[in-house]
Amino acid sequence: MSKEKHKVDYGVDAPGVIRNFLLAGIALLVLARFVPVTVRGVTFLLSPMFRSTAIGCIASGVLMVLYSKFMKFRHRDNMLGMVNWRGDERVLDVGTGAGLLLIGAAKKLNTGKATGVDVWSTVDLRVTQASEPRATQRLRE
Repeated sequence: MSKEKHKVDYGVDAPGVIRNFLLAGIALLVLARFVPVTVRGVTFLLSPMFRSTAIGCIASGVLMVLYSKFMKFRHRDNMLGMVNWRGDERVLDVGTGAGLLLIGAAKKLNTGKATGVDVWSTVDLRVTQASEPRATQRLRE
């Protein structure tokens, strides 16, 4: 694994999506508990559906956090390990985000050059002030 995971915090990917998964899961668990099972002699099987959907939402949120904090470093290292690096390559990372892949590739270069391009968004990139290009340069160091 990469030493970088202990030094640099790239934040959580799509925190709004994670929040929504967790809130939806909690709401569905509450619904599963309080939705009537029988109304005017008609039995509804909504509780099992709500419970299983809630478990899926909560599991998705938890797995997204785990991936953001730990597994994406292993994934990056595995992807970069598939390339036979000479050290003089020119690397272009389009949609670089906070630069996780770009910085990993740049560390494989001796005389090559790594360039990252991205449209910065404060909504999906809540890294330590990663909404500005200077933040990727700080993460690099």
